[in-house]
Amino acid sequence: MTTRRQVALGFYLILIVGGGWATFEWLVNGGKGIALKLGAFPALFGLYLVWEDFLSPNREKAS
Repeated sequence: MTTRRQVALGFYLILIVGGGWATFEWLVNGGKGIALKLGAFPALFGLYLVWEDFLSPNREKAS
């Protein structure tokens, strides 16, 4: 795996974990504020990016 792909995967995982945490805080612990309410967006966007860059069967194989 190239360095660019490693950095991208790390960033995507940060989006997924951060968004998941914010959504959890909002739903379970009753967190207030717009940032926690929008937590699902970065999580879903990170999942989409992981799918597009690493898991999609239609992507070209990186060498």
